[in-house]
Amino acid sequence: QSDTLKACLKSCDAIINTLESPHLLTNQIKTMLYQSAGSFPSIETIATHFGCSSRTLRRELTKVGTSFQVLLNQVRCELAKEYLVHTELSVDEIAHRLGYSDASNFRRGFKSWTGRPPQALRK
Repeated sequence: QSDTLKACLKSCDAIINTLESPHLLTNQIKTMLYQSAGSFPSIETIATHFGCSSRTLRRELTKVGTSFQVLLNQVRCELAKEYLVHTELSVDEIAHRLGYSDASNFRRGFKSWTGRPPQALRK
């Protein structure tokens, strides 16, 4: 297998493992976020999809030990890593694709998620 194919398969496996975590609700939300990368839905939109209020959705997420922001950041982090490793997109373009209006906010977020700046994955 080529290195590119191996990298793609590894990325797919990582996403599948994420989506196969024990909490169905979190999986469904992450799936919605992955499917709408670039224009992520709000918690209100997702709550409407599930037929509940955003407050109820927040409570349900708290019950399983997470929050909407945590799930959104996990998806953003995984997508950012994919873009950094497998594309030539600039950090500014990646920030925009992940819904950031300012690349410096993306850089700060990425460093808090991974402990490294985005450029470190490109080396």
